[in-house]
Amino acid sequence: MVQRTSLPKRGQKVAVIGSGISGLGATWLLSPHFEVTLFEATGRIGGHALTVSVNRNDMEIPVDIGFIVFNKVNYPNLTKLFDLLEVPIQKSNMSFAVTVNEGEFEYGSGNIGAFFSYPTNLLKPAFWELFLDIFTFCKTAVKDTASDPNMSVEELIRRRNFGKWFEKYYLLPMSGAIWSTPRSEMLKFPANLLVKFFEHHGLLSLTGQYQWWTVSGGSKNYVQKLMAQIKANIRLNAPVEAVQRSSEGISVKTKGQEVETFDHIIFACHSNTTLEILKDSNSEEHSILSSIPYRSNRIILHQDASLMPKRKACWSSWVYLANTKGDEEQASVTYWMNSLQAIPMKTPLFATLNPNKTIPEESIFVEHIFEHPQYDYRAVQAHENLPKIQGQANTWFCGAWAGMGFHEDGFLSAIKVARMMGVNPPWN
Repeated sequence: MVQRTSLPKRGQKVAVIGSGISGLGATWLLSPHFEVTLFEATGRIGGHALTVSVNRNDMEIPVDIGFIVFNKVNYPNLTKLFDLLEVPIQKSNMSFAVTVNEGEFEYGSGNIGAFFSYPTNLLKPAFWELFLDIFTFCKTAVKDTASDPNMSVEELIRRRNFGKWFEKYYLLPMSGAIWSTPRSEMLKFPANLLVKFFEHHGLLSLTGQYQWWTVSGGSKNYVQKLMAQIKANIRLNAPVEAVQRSSEGISVKTKGQEVETFDHIIFACHSNTTLEILKDSNSEEHSILSSIPYRSNRIILHQDASLMPKRKACWSSWVYLANTKGDEEQASVTYWMNSLQAIPMKTPLFATLNPNKTIPEESIFVEHIFEHPQYDYRAVQAHENLPKIQGQANTWFCGAWAGMGFHEDGFLSAIKVARMMGVNPPWN
């Protein structure tokens, strides 16, 4: 049972815009106590919790191409939600690799053999410099960013005079893969945020990382279990065109429908989308929402192994595809779904984000566009200022953009809004 910290007025109407983890979480928490209407622009609930079905060898294989993995240390609220809903989970295997120019240079992080799998690397001084730079970074990054919390990733690299291989083949590929951000933009990324993420996720540890998990049967299973507990008015294919506030209430206009009035509104959509539809945003709201832009990324689920490392020993769960022969405007990453979601190896499946080469059409199962938040110091300031605008004119904001862009961030932002509206999660 979801708990309430203070009694809201009976019959208050709440509009929630967006049905990703933030919107679903807010609706789940608030619907026992408010009259909630959830607006979803598309015909599907779940946002980045997107499971597709692949038919191979007369078998239907569920594959996640948005939210894929979590760990119990850094996703505490999501873990508690899954436990409460009895969502089945299974262990995932997390490892990282880089392949440059389709195999001219590559290494993997899964084990020492993967790291040294390219024998000619041993003859290159730059490779040993890379090895030493990684060691130094893991030992000094926390101290360096604590002494100067305003430095960028580029400034952090220059501070220690890390080599080009560390920059091009380790830090920028790994962080670019995590945040779905191109190398040029990662250089502007706040170093303090990056290092905190690395530290909290065990990526600065030289002795091992946390155990990662994935939802058995795909993330659709948690969405279905959550929806089964929600008692709200769900509107699919209902894109909100305009929101305006007045002393009479909050007006919500959806495409092709009459204006409806609510007592509260929760924007659980992207920051840029919120800014588009909130027609009477004030200067504070505009400043915060405009400080976290989004970037579109194309993901393709396929069976083309040429977007994996050339050497099988380097195959890893996440593979950064680097190309030194051109200016990379997008982060290109292949996810090895067999490794991430324990899919039988006889059916090789890969999901590539922004492929840097053409994938044969006959190898493609599905293609989708996701949008991911992009961070710089304006975003850090926006995060600090967000509490100042929460609840003004009964208007609330949540979304993964309010944190570091991950599933836990989205759910936590919904919990924070619910608490401010007088409702606690059941595990509080």
